[in-house]
Amino acid sequence: MPATGEAIPKTRKEAEATGLQTRERWCRTRGPHMTPRRRQRATVVEGQKYYREDQCEEALSKWEANKRGMHVARGAKPVATIKVQTRSGFVPTEMFRISDCRPGRDKSEELINVTRLLQRGWSKPLIASLLGKPDDTYLNPHGASSGDVKLYRLGRVMAAETKPAFLAAQDGRDCRRAAAARAVQTKREKTQAYVDGLKIQVPKLTKRELEEEACNHYNFLQAERGKFDQIASTNAKRDFLDRICVNYLRHALTSYESCLHKISGKVGRSSAYLEIREKVLEVIAEKYPYLESECERQIARMYEGDCC
Repeated sequence: MPATGEAIPKTRKEAEATGLQTRERWCRTRGPHMTPRRRQRATVVEGQKYYREDQCEEALSKWEANKRGMHVARGAKPVATIKVQTRSGFVPTEMFRISDCRPGRDKSEELINVTRLLQRGWSKPLIASLLGKPDDTYLNPHGASSGDVKLYRLGRVMAAETKPAFLAAQDGRDCRRAAAARAVQTKREKTQAYVDGLKIQVPKLTKRELEEEACNHYNFLQAERGKFDQIASTNAKRDFLDRICVNYLRHALTSYESCLHKISGKVGRSSAYLEIREKVLEVIAEKYPYLESECERQIARMYEGDCC
């Protein structure tokens, strides 16, 4: 009814001019959606019921209520169904009175993205076939070229997870995972068998020959790196000479580099690399007893994570 003292409009145009609107128009208003409160007397104009703004309360969708930390009470009936525009198009959405909302989130109305779906055991083909269009989208914060972030209502996801198609896909996934784990283990065992079968050969040189060749090798590498001020000679400190001698033997006079190349990209290469390195250093220590302490030092530092 119009406020006390106001004339009752006779046409729809007059009703709208005085701020009266139908229930449907209030629900479709921009900004907060509205709906008449319960037990409000309508103003009937040309067979249509009209209401003033002070006769209305806010209307929310379940998703909007959940976003505000509320949930729609069980048994509450929607007051209208409107089409809400999302990035994926117009989606029919039920609206409820805010007076029918209660504090606390409804977990079934929570929205989850594709990443969380994949963590729950979904795949992209399953999402497309069982869930279809997303319930909502938003602009990807990492850039528009990545596409919109798709959101799915958790309640709908949980219902889909009870379907035979989803359960069958889960069984197939478990079988594929088990087969993949067996294949990885087989590849790991092959890599280990290769390492176990390695025979490392180290040539025997005199101490002077080894030191001279190691110094030449070190100087060549430093020149390639543009470090012309770092020159090694046989008059250098003993610990420095021992280190470059071991490195020269390992890199230049054994099959160490070719062995590493063969395990490159193989499953189990990380542990295999350590074993090959340790095996080479042990053979060097056996062939050159005066380099044993340097070989032990490099092995110890290798397992400390500082490979020198």
